[in-house]
Order: sequence, then C-alpha cells, then structure tokens
Amino acid sequence: ADLGQFMTPPEIARFMASMFTPQMPSTVRLIEAGAGRAALTKAFVECWSRRTNCHIEAHAYEYDSMVIDDLRDVLDECEQLGSVSTQIFDGDFIEAAASMIRLERGPRYSHAILNPPYRKIGTGSQHRKWLRAIGLETVNLYTGFLGLVLELLTNDGQAVAIIPRSFCN
Repeated sequence: ADLGQFMTPPEIARFMASMFTPQMPSTVRLIEAGAGRAALTKAFVECWSRRTNCHIEAHAYEYDSMVIDDLRDVLDECEQLGSVSTQIFDGDFIEAAASMIRLERGPRYSHAILNPPYRKIGTGSQHRKWLRAIGLETVNLYTGFLGLVLELLTNDGQAVAIIPRSFCN
C-alpha cells in the first residue's frame, strides 16, 4: 500500500486479457508496467498463446523488490506455455519510460495491460520531474503510468488498464 500497489485478482486479470482484439501480429510485444506478481501478463499469455500462433515477448516492469522472486516464478511459468519470452525490468517504470520516450530509444509495444499504482505524486518529487521532462503534467501515479504506456505503444497498439472512475473527471 505504501507504493500504491494493489494486486489484481485472477478473475479480473482473465477478463482484462480477453478484452484485446483477436487480430494479433506475428510477434506480440506486451508491457505490464507495475507488474507486481504478473497476474495480468500470465492471464494474457494463457488467453492468447492458445488462440493464436504468435510469439509473445512480455516485458514486466516492477519497482518492489519484495515481489521480484514471485514475479520471476510467474514469468518462468509463462515461458513454459509455448512461444513466450519474458524479461523483468527491476526499477522505476516512470524513470525508465520517460528516458525511453525523451531519447526516442527502447522498445515499443503492440499491447499493454496494467493495473497501475494509485497514489498522489508530490509536487517536488522526482516522478513529477521525469514526467514533466516529457511534457506530462499529472498529480497521480496511475495517470503517469497510463500516459507513459500510451506513449510506448505502436500506432496500432492496444491497452487495457484498470483506472478509477475519477479519471473521467
């Protein structure tokens, strides 16, 4: 809770994974920012590795060192399901993504699935500075995560995210 992280129940993860359109490229590049224990990546892989012949390249970004071992175990399970490769990016997603966007480097993604952290961003925080450096002004981590993920998607990319109703305000 200190990090604003709330884990996604498996039934919600499966529902979210089913929301993507079935036209998949031959290689799906999936991002889960704030992956936690990768419930969303696992649900996506289970759903789409059975339905398509695509290769899934899943990238999981996670800051909380206490869940990295569990995250690694879940991603190893995903790799056993077929044509799936995974990679963990251990560190601050906002810092990494803002740098990739600012420098126009790093991977771009065809699919994104996320349950971003829900917490305010302090006015003088490093997160605020990183987001401001790419022109994103926001007061919540979830909107920062969502904005960054959308910037990292390919032109025809798809995103499914849990966001609060207040986002529409």
